[in-house]
Amino acid sequence: MSIIMRKYYDEKMIMRPKFRYVLLESSEDLNLIDKESISELRNRFRYIMGEQKYLDAEPKIKLVNKNRFVIKVNRGSEEDIVLASCFIKDFSGKRIGLYTVKTSGSIRAVTKSI
Repeated sequence: MSIIMRKYYDEKMIMRPKFRYVLLESSEDLNLIDKESISELRNRFRYIMGEQKYLDAEPKIKLVNKNRFVIKVNRGSEEDIVLASCFIKDFSGKRIGLYTVKTSGSIRAVTKSI
């Protein structure tokens, strides 16, 4: 590679965003199928974490099982999501508890536990 091309790639280098996947389990069945229940869960996280931490984490609910689901967050924010999940005690009028099962950098490693 020539010096000119190397300089071009160094200036135009784009970093790929890195994520972490957090597998959470609830004590009750959360019907996270419809958009209303997903937005309610997002609002709970936003309320507990605060607006700035929530926007830094950019949580997205990826896979939903009966009482387990995966949240995709930006790298470095997984601890904030885990701490916030400990404080969610009710959801849709039900008393629940959210427990962290596994945290990983790849979705394949997390889905093995489902």
